[in-house]
Formats: sequence, structure tokens, C-alpha cells
Amino acid sequence: MGNTMVRELMRREEVEERFGVSRSWIYCEMRAGRFPEPVKIGKRSVRWRVADLDEWAAGRPVSHGEGGDR
Repeated sequence: MGNTMVRELMRREEVEERFGVSRSWIYCEMRAGRFPEPVKIGKRSVRWRVADLDEWAAGRPVSHGEGGDR
């Protein structure tokens, strides 16, 4: 069962790589209520639910690489 949970959660570095965002961007967007909150798995460790990230990504507009992208 532990392996199932691991596949359902992502580390911050994985989130950054998957979405091409920085650590500071993630936490800024979380404070603004525009990015999923992580799950605390230890005193100093958090993970993001893949399902939450997928849902968030599905609601984002598609970028076409034109000026003004964030």
C-alpha cells in the first residue's frame, strides 16, 4: 500500500519540473489561493496530491508562447 501512496504524491522538485515553475512561484500562488495546498507528511516534509495537481492543470489556460505569459 505504501507504494500506491508514493505514486499519488509528488515532491516539490517534481512539481517544479512537471509544470516548469519555481519554488517561489508555487508558494506565492498557494498564498493567493491559486495553487493546490500540499499534504504534510512529516515535520518538515510535504507532498502534493497528483489528483489535485491534475485538476488544477486542467483548469489553466493553454499558453501558446506569446508575450505576456507567466
